[in-house]
Amino acid sequence: MNDEPEPTNEEPGAEPEEEDEFPWEEWLLEGGRGLRLLARDCGVPDEFWQHLHSAQKEALAAGSVLLLAALRGQLGSGLLRMMRRAASMDTSSSETSPQRATRIQVE
Repeated sequence: MNDEPEPTNEEPGAEPEEEDEFPWEEWLLEGGRGLRLLARDCGVPDEFWQHLHSAQKEALAAGSVLLLAALRGQLGSGLLRMMRRAASMDTSSSETSPQRATRIQVE
């Protein structure tokens, strides 16, 4: 093994860049996928998969209720700010196309 530090493009004495937070959501999703594959190989009963599918549908339904409440303005302003902040952190869509303001004329 080589004990020398890896070369970087940083200037000597420069402050290290702030590291991104650990992607907990991605980590959990990847782990869930792995557990599903393992469980299928181990012969988990079909009833388990039926309940899991139902639970996923319920989670989606709960998310849709929350989203509809936000759109109707029935959520507190703090929760709305958190949802907007989380949406703006999704860099996959913002990098591909710039955000534009749209004006809608109501008569």
